[in-house]
Amino acid sequence: MGSRNEILEKAKSWMYRNARPITLARWKYHFEQGNSEEVIDILRAYQNEDGGFGHGVEADSWNPNSSPIETNRAIEILREVGDEDKHSDVIEGILRYLESGKNFKNKRWQITVPENNNYPHAPWWTYYEDTDGYSDYNPTASLIEFILHFGDSESELYLLALNILEELKEDFIKNRNLTMHEVICLTSLEEYLDDEHLYKAIDSVIEKDYSK
Repeated sequence: MGSRNEILEKAKSWMYRNARPITLARWKYHFEQGNSEEVIDILRAYQNEDGGFGHGVEADSWNPNSSPIETNRAIEILREVGDEDKHSDVIEGILRYLESGKNFKNKRWQITVPENNNYPHAPWWTYYEDTDGYSDYNPTASLIEFILHFGDSESELYLLALNILEELKEDFIKNRNLTMHEVICLTSLEEYLDDEHLYKAIDSVIEKDYSK
């Protein structure tokens, strides 16, 4: 297979030839001593005036309009590079979008939105009226963690997040049919959830059959 350095050089060449700017910046951050500011500067290109994210920051959905799942993808990247600046324009914009109530129904942020269907997207981002883009935890659990971490503790949005968190905690104890992506979102709330149930949920979505 070659040495570790040879493998990394091959990967680097591929990334420089093919990667999107946001992905290349993340590569540099992890493997070339790049800085988080470069990643965040490029991330701004995907942020809309309402503070939410679109334009394919979630690479499988090219809807340019803000949506919860694309906004959550941006949040994941911010976590990845350790952005903790509560007063940054990017973070304040996200809070503004979440506070607007857009794409928020039945105390959940939608996982898919109708506008997705007007643009190229992977099948899993298709919006269906019968489900109304609803998911128990994805991306709501992750968005709740973001609000509790960065939001104003005296704001209505923060209070809403606390109320939803209590419901999620109760539902989580009862729910035994979690998907991998739901579990990933729930792990962002690790400090608020029962450890035993969370670890069981994580274990349940790990494939242990090597043939698969």
